[in-house]
Amino acid sequence: MTFRHGFKVQANRIAVEVRGDLGLLPTSPLDQWQVCDHLDIEVFKLSELSGPKGEKVGRHFLEVEKEMFSGMVLPLGIRTAIVHNDAHVPVRQRSNLFHELSHLFLGHPIDPLVSADGTINRDRAIEDEAAFLGGCLAIPNEAACHIVNLAMQASAARMYQVSPAMLNFRLQVSGAIQIAARRARKQITAK
Repeated sequence: MTFRHGFKVQANRIAVEVRGDLGLLPTSPLDQWQVCDHLDIEVFKLSELSGPKGEKVGRHFLEVEKEMFSGMVLPLGIRTAIVHNDAHVPVRQRSNLFHELSHLFLGHPIDPLVSADGTINRDRAIEDEAAFLGGCLAIPNEAACHIVNLAMQASAARMYQVSPAMLNFRLQVSGAIQIAARRARKQITAK
């Protein structure tokens, strides 16, 4: 994925600012529910939604094609809502909510999921930005460096409530592993 110039720095800055707004350190784990509450965003579980006749509207995505729907942002009058797939495992639900919050933080348009002709509206560049910022919300660069510097990799996934794959991705893409390796090489050559 190729991002516009400065996007990765902007994404990390947003993740740190969100923590600051909640009185947290850049290295602190972030609670997605606290963020939604702080921003007055209502969150609905897909399993709780029903149609006009009481039928479960998300049943197909909860039972058959679970990976086809993770979440979406919806206007709710003057407020905003997020619908998320609660059939996913907890770390995935957390990631899904951070992804949807990222759309809001980045000012992405809230477009209908399906257009009038039945095609799915999906802008790959916008989705990639939200995915990247979602990872930063889970583990900003400062937290990634903190994890590596304190050799907390074994417990960090549980502490930050992310999958091992997300932890490894953030440790790599943040540069935390490379920074620690450079620091170690400098210490060896200085002796």
